[in-house]
Amino acid sequence: MKKTLFNLLRDIYYMKICILIKLISPLNKGADILARFMGLLRYHAGYIGQKNGKKYFLNIISESLPHLSQNQTENILREFWISHQRFFLELFFFMNLNEKFVSESVTFSGLEHLDAAISKGNGAVLAVPHMGNERLIHLALAIKRYPIAVITGDFTGAGPFVRHVKLQSTKKFHPFFFPDDSPRKFIRFITTNNAVLQISPPADPVKKETRINFLGHQIMVSPAAFRIARQAGVPLVPALCLRRGIQKFEIYFHEQLNFDAQYDKSYNYQKEMNFLYQWYESFIRKYPDQFNWIWLATRINFAKTDYTPDV
Repeated sequence: MKKTLFNLLRDIYYMKICILIKLISPLNKGADILARFMGLLRYHAGYIGQKNGKKYFLNIISESLPHLSQNQTENILREFWISHQRFFLELFFFMNLNEKFVSESVTFSGLEHLDAAISKGNGAVLAVPHMGNERLIHLALAIKRYPIAVITGDFTGAGPFVRHVKLQSTKKFHPFFFPDDSPRKFIRFITTNNAVLQISPPADPVKKETRINFLGHQIMVSPAAFRIARQAGVPLVPALCLRRGIQKFEIYFHEQLNFDAQYDKSYNYQKEMNFLYQWYESFIRKYPDQFNWIWLATRINFAKTDYTPDV
């Protein structure tokens, strides 16, 4: 009953935001002012639906970046919540994403690495962190006419309107898969179309996770991107997206990571994952407000309890 009521209220909230977004131009300061207002509310209220409040996240940031003062740590958390709300509002803005916006507002750094990866004709896998706006990566590449799909959460626990918004913003531009889909579908899509497959951070389709050190913490993360790339025999390309101002973005691509030709189910990808997350960490230390600290908190808890999520 409580969940049904929560989903109903959430659906209504999304409907109100959807109407409001239609009245705001994505290129003016109105959307940013709204994001700042909503972000400051979340900064004081914490993560709705979770028992972890402001102090909890301040402790995690402080432990991750111990060289910072308390004021700096509080500022990072404040700016994170504002960035978090920008990400939320962009879900609605990006439903009308077009070529003009991508050409004027998105800068690509290292795109030649992705081009090199798919030049062999077999496709590639994109591994991206919860940072900036990872959704924009696959949408912008689709608009640039790269054959691409994403593995996304299925949002079956959400209300019908919330689920529609989250999936429609992707469906409009390119195909998508769910974590429970057969890996054969992912691999067939990649290799048949010389396509790019991006794996959304909360939708890694592997239940068995690997323990790594990240930002001074032991965390549990999924090696799904590595497993799929290796099983398909294609390169893995690390990528991430940062904000560079109001509705300005920069998407970074790292040089491709290659694997041995033989696929081995028992391989745990510890070495490769440490390298990947060190690359992420180099950006997080420079732009900590754009990193999703909720994701890190969740992964720390998984490591402490040895809990392995379904997705």
